[in-house]
Amino acid sequence: MVTVLSYLNALAQNRTITGKVVDADDGLPLPGISIKVKGTDQLAQTTGQGTFSISVPANAGRRG
Repeated sequence: MVTVLSYLNALAQNRTITGKVVDADDGLPLPGISIKVKGTDQLAQTTGQGTFSISVPANAGRRG
């Protein structure tokens, strides 16, 4: 099981999403996990410490 903790920062027309992916059972960081924003081509991968940062359009992922 995986838990993703993320934080949003608005930047102009884009927003940057940062976070850390950890194992839900033991809380250890998970390196090499791919992060994809639905409806975009934006991709990121977690670091050795499980952290990631990805810039996406402000309206990405919104339903409408």
